[in-house]
Amino acid sequence: MTVYAGWQDNGRDQQSYTLSYSTVSAPGTFLPLTTVNFNPAGVPATNPTLNRVIISESSLPQLATNVAALRFDFLNTENVYAGYAEIDAVGAAVPEPGTVGLLVTAFTGLLIFGRRRGT
Repeated sequence: MTVYAGWQDNGRDQQSYTLSYSTVSAPGTFLPLTTVNFNPAGVPATNPTLNRVIISESSLPQLATNVAALRFDFLNTENVYAGYAEIDAVGAAVPEPGTVGLLVTAFTGLLIFGRRRGT
């Protein structure tokens, strides 16, 4: 997951939020994943700022599985506002065991059909 932010100067470039997720089995219950509090330092007051926060499996051992929804709770930021530009959340679908079994059965049937036909 990547969160992009920025502002025309360094007055509202802080990213501050908690990230939670719910699972498919309990879509109304959100579990805490992480808290972010990133305020870029050393940027001259009049310069535009751009920043990003990356939340990945290398920063958290197991990010989340069976996710139904994500929730961002935005916390206090500098000067009351922040300039969020984009939030990218990318996941990978994992086939259910029943689906894998069905594919193996279909593939086996095609192999048997092909051998009988070729003989």
